[in-house]
Amino acid sequence: MDPKLPEGKLDLIFVISAYHHFEDPVALLRNARPALKHDGVLAIGEWFPTDERPQSGTTPEKMEAQMTAAGYRLERLETFLKANRMNIYIFRIDDSR
Repeated sequence: MDPKLPEGKLDLIFVISAYHHFEDPVALLRNARPALKHDGVLAIGEWFPTDERPQSGTTPEKMEAQMTAAGYRLERLETFLKANRMNIYIFRIDDSR
């Protein structure tokens, strides 16, 4: 899956309310990684499952595992949108890979 992004040109890749629609998020965001500058950021705003919607969204554990597999490390998790059922994940490229 080719995200068609210019190599080494982006400071930020921002995905909002779309992650759960990706057929293969690991492959897509692994392939997007070369587009980020060395100090670039991948930010993902994603819904999380609730008791009322257990099949909706992505759990923090699944998100971190998938993005680790794609070559990123979680820098921080923002929960200020918890009342709206959304988390904001901030990832950096994992240079140890």
